Amino acid sequence: YKRPPNITSGPGTVLYACNIISTSPESPHRVKVRSRVQWIWVVENIGTTRWDPSTTDVHFAGGTRMTSNNQADIQSPAKPGSTTTVKINLDVPKEPGVYTTTWAFRKGIHNFCYATIQIDVIE
Repeated sequence: YKRPPNITSGPGTVLYACNIISTSPESPHRVKVRSRVQWIWVVENIGTTRWDPSTTDVHFAGGTRMTSNNQADIQSPAKPGSTTTVKINLDVPKEPGVYTTTWAFRKGIHNFCYATIQIDVIE
């Protein structure tokens, strides 16, 4: 599994960027139908502006929608150079198969820091 390249966004000297330190479970992840997976990211802020839970979130960006909630909150503020954690609860599809879901950070109109997980659903 190869992570997509880091995507940055921002006007002028304001840069929104990240380094995904880890994701758990790792992709691809094999689970039984009708399971629930908590997908946890540890992310370093390598941009030039602070992320606050009230203004920065993580949202569904593509692939298979595996949750009724299209966004998740970052767990704590992250100034440049520090880390925060994201926890996304995924409901595994009811049919066996290989599914992917992609999520991204969003601050205002800026999308950055995309992550994808592949879920291999078995009976």
